[in-house]
Amino acid sequence: MIHTTRTQHPTAQEDRREGEVARFAPFRGWRYAPHIPLARVLTPPYDVIDARARRTFMERHPYNIIRIILGDPTGDLPTSPDAYGEAARTLHAWQAEGILRRDETPAFYILRQRFRTPGGEEMERLGVIGRLLLRPWGQGILPHEQTFPTAKADRLALLKAARAHFSPIFALFSDADGAVRSLLREVTHAHPHATFVDDEGVEHTLWVLHAPSQVDRLSAFLSTKTFYVADGHHRYETALNYQRWMRERHPQAPLGQPYDYAFLYVAALEDPGVTILPTHRALRPSLNIDRERVLRVAARAYDITPMPADERLLRWVQQLPPGESNLALVFPSGTGYKLHLRMDRPYVQEHLAAVPPPIGELAVYHLQRFILGPAIGIGDAPAEQKRVIRFRPDTDVLLREVREGRWGMVAFVAPTSLAQLQAIADARLVAPPKATYFYPKLPSGLVIMSV
Repeated sequence: MIHTTRTQHPTAQEDRREGEVARFAPFRGWRYAPHIPLARVLTPPYDVIDARARRTFMERHPYNIIRIILGDPTGDLPTSPDAYGEAARTLHAWQAEGILRRDETPAFYILRQRFRTPGGEEMERLGVIGRLLLRPWGQGILPHEQTFPTAKADRLALLKAARAHFSPIFALFSDADGAVRSLLREVTHAHPHATFVDDEGVEHTLWVLHAPSQVDRLSAFLSTKTFYVADGHHRYETALNYQRWMRERHPQAPLGQPYDYAFLYVAALEDPGVTILPTHRALRPSLNIDRERVLRVAARAYDITPMPADERLLRWVQQLPPGESNLALVFPSGTGYKLHLRMDRPYVQEHLAAVPPPIGELAVYHLQRFILGPAIGIGDAPAEQKRVIRFRPDTDVLLREVREGRWGMVAFVAPTSLAQLQAIADARLVAPPKATYFYPKLPSGLVIMSV
């Protein structure tokens, strides 16, 4: 099902109140003390950490942020009141011990990430961490994909207990004249406040921007922007839910309270380092997938070509350009297949005519509509998909794993393009779950925002 976002217009009172506070503002962040090795205590966002990685982080260092964001020693998620409470107690203990220290004055946090793409290209992305005044979807901030309800409930429980954000939402904005990027580059000429290299070889460098003139310029630039959420939709919705919860308890509090803001990292759409990887679909073996039925159903919409050599298929998948409709299927045994979508077939045209063009152009939508749904019986609901599908970008590893029998089938897709994301968001639509995988991920715990 394709959902649209209904824009809610602010009242005159809300407009007046918002005019009194900065929309994109600095804050006093909590950061690890200088003697703490960041490479040993920071992690990716919690939702890309599996059980094995979680154990590794737990064992790596006693102050690893995993103990707060995924701190339940009996499971993979903090899903009990005791676990959320323990996460909060851990946070407060580290603050009291000086493991985490709060900056004396409000600041923006400039983050540069240097990395290598899966294709071997060296890239750099530059952005800024700040706080954005919360507004409903469609009012200066636009989503592009559906979210999972369980993730929002989990994050809200942690937020209520710990009263802090640990992983920034990743959003994009248009900087056609380069004004913001020029200011950020000015900042990077100074000596950085922190730097580390993560497990994937990504170099993270942080500058803390305190200078009032630069802070004011950056706030003014960014307060006028429309933001496209790239990663962290459920964290934005969690911030909205937390704000609502707090406003019910403090209805007379003026706008501009810490809980009135979301925790964001923002980068320019024009930044050449903004990178989207494909989000392949790995199906659990418990589905008992019938290969012949899958291929028979897929043949209604695709021309199917067997690819006996896995190496050739892997190269073909890796060379699919962003926005491409073609895809590949691989099963635990036998040949792999590349599939070419036939847009000229009435069957395809009939189905695509029922959805808005920005959605109908997505490879992940074609996969769901023409294969996963009719051939395997996997529904559109995000919760149902999460139970039976793993969404991953690591093409070569997935190919090896499916051949080892760890998956019932893997569907390899091209990455969604940045233009497709913008078109979906501008049309107030949302794509199927996990339509994008932005890389590299932002580190959790580098800067913590108290609410």
